[in-house]
Amino acid sequence: MKKILLILFISFITLTCNGQFLFSKTQNENIVLKGLNSYTQKDLSIIKSIIEKYTTFKVQYQEPVNNKKLEVKTGRQNLTYIDCDDVQKLLGHRTYSNYDMKKPITIYVTRINIKLDRRHLQGLCYGNQIYLQINTYSKELTTKYLLHEMLHSFGVSHCTNNCIMGNFKIHEVWANKYRVCSDCRRNMPEYFKL
Repeated sequence: MKKILLILFISFITLTCNGQFLFSKTQNENIVLKGLNSYTQKDLSIIKSIIEKYTTFKVQYQEPVNNKKLEVKTGRQNLTYIDCDDVQKLLGHRTYSNYDMKKPITIYVTRINIKLDRRHLQGLCYGNQIYLQINTYSKELTTKYLLHEMLHSFGVSHCTNNCIMGNFKIHEVWANKYRVCSDCRRNMPEYFKL
């Protein structure tokens, strides 16, 4: 009976909110970086350096996605954007968030505006796929958006605290650099050094 209780206790402690063993030996510890239509090698290098500074993941580059069919022009200003749902469908990925711990996280980096349901976003997470519009004016904002979306990959939800996981419409509200509140820290995997 004690063995059964011990096994149940250990299982409960190591389960994530998604019901997966987060820190098991089958956890994929790789991050794949891919350019998406408009990007530079420097953009990818910046993202790689951020990941290596704030996580313990191994980063590898893969062939970029270059497909002009993904770009849509809209509005009077004729702005170009990429609809993340369209990219997911084109690449054969699901259009909902469901992290698979046996697969690497793939981060698609672009300079083009990204949208979902007509909303302009800086980043978006679909579980193992993350879309990130690099902020060419601020490495700090790029870092915040990247870490925010990466934490979403592991099931960390938005919170109402002054935290990197805050769901704020104006990015300037993130006053504290890369602060993670105690609520989010409890759900944060050991791979992050925040």
